Amino acid sequence: MLGDYGTAVDYARQVDPARIVMPERRARYWEDTALALHGRGRPQATFQALLAAERDTPQEVRYRPWAQQLTTELLNRDSRNLLGRVLPIL
Repeated sequence: MLGDYGTAVDYARQVDPARIVMPERRARYWEDTALALHGRGRPQATFQALLAAERDTPQEVRYRPWAQQLTTELLNRDSRNLLGRVLPIL
């Protein structure tokens, strides 16, 4: 099951992040969701998850290496298709 990004995305759909009380755990939800979406080859949805994390828990995401690396990779790969598009995350 480890590395099964499709299953991870399916599970993420079942979670309402607003019900996760602790900001650290919500940030982890967004991290795991973004990484699973990235693993599924969905750059736009990955970027939307990163934006949602930034809006929801900026103090937990803004300076984290995983978020910086993933954002840089997405922007370097296909920034024209990411910026300015608002898509459903999942």
